[in-house]
Amino acid sequence: MQTSDPEKSVWAALYKMLAWLSPGFPTGSFSFSHGLEAAAENGAVRDRETLQDWIGAILRWGDGCIDADILCAGHRAAAAGDVGALAEANRRGVAFRATAEIWLETMAQGDAFLKTCCAAWGDSFLDHWAACGEAVCYPAAVGAAMARAGIPLEWALVGYLQTMAANLVSAGLRLGIIDRPTASGSSPRWNRLSARRPPRR
Repeated sequence: MQTSDPEKSVWAALYKMLAWLSPGFPTGSFSFSHGLEAAAENGAVRDRETLQDWIGAILRWGDGCIDADILCAGHRAAAAGDVGALAEANRRGVAFRATAEIWLETMAQGDAFLKTCCAAWGDSFLDHWAACGEAVCYPAAVGAAMARAGIPLEWALVGYLQTMAANLVSAGLRLGIIDRPTASGSSPRWNRLSARRPPRR
């Protein structure tokens, strides 16, 4: 949605970003935990400290780092209207998955996110990309949609990583690794880890 009023444009973009990254957006993110069940079962993650370390490692060096790169590339490609560059970034995001479970996690969420965005908001560029029929990784879809909505890359990146961390904390709650007060007390650390600047081209 575009408007001639700059202030309204900012609020419209912020609303879309919050809606798209909300737990209520139909990507099925609640059903994935990035392998936390296995980590809890083998004792690698067992309390607040080990959960913080585990999530921190994902954000710094694991799929959070990979997703940040793919999201940035997807955002820049979509902002330039370059579907070829977007497809290339997406293929990289599809390939860089350590396990079949992580591959399924990002593909399922990417497919659901892109389909919902195209159906509910509509964008000719995203429609064209979706029509190619390739598997869609989640960060590429988010980056592309954010760019087409006029959402700044910095907002998109911080929002995405914060949502990733929050989803993993929620998984820790469901598994009984931490309780709600403990989860709330961890928020400042996730904020620091998520506040990442986009890498230079």
